[in-house]
Amino acid sequence: MFKNVYKRKMVVFVLGVILGVLGTIGAIKLVDHIMFHKTLIDLTLTDDEIFMNKLPLAEKGDIEAIHFVGNYYKSKKEYEKAIECYEKSLAAGKLDSACQLGTFYYFGNGVSVDYQKAIKLFELCLSDDKMTTVLKDKANFYLGLCYYYGNGVEQDRNKGLNLILDGEKELMKAWVLSEVENYLSLNANSEK
Repeated sequence: MFKNVYKRKMVVFVLGVILGVLGTIGAIKLVDHIMFHKTLIDLTLTDDEIFMNKLPLAEKGDIEAIHFVGNYYKSKKEYEKAIECYEKSLAAGKLDSACQLGTFYYFGNGVSVDYQKAIKLFELCLSDDKMTTVLKDKANFYLGLCYYYGNGVEQDRNKGLNLILDGEKELMKAWVLSEVENYLSLNANSEK
């Protein structure tokens, strides 16, 4: 009981801070976004509690719930179950699932690595004008890596770099750092 009361007070506090930072119009837009995605009540629940609430909806065919359940399974590293959920929600028209599935095929989580399938899924994600910026950035980044390294497509480093630069900035920074580390280790080994 105390836990839920505390969480609700934190939600009210956070919303107050958001109102102060974003101003009235920004806060209204944020609340509209939260209400549209039906997640305002979810802010007071744990992921496991939300999962238990969404699972019956997913079993009845609710696309948003199926996608959420897929995200839950992904977070628990239950990749086969996540893939099943994402495939169902994608088949029902939720293109957000295309990007998620693309990463599974790119990394081989729960499936064999299949760059061509990953590319098709990332391109599908990018074809949706209503796709969130976060998912488009993620799709651009991984699609860029495919072109840069020639994974599943003819290698085109320029196209790859342009897509990577249009992609998710934190992923891009991590990739650049790993490339620099690889370069430095190769040079260090060649000097010995």
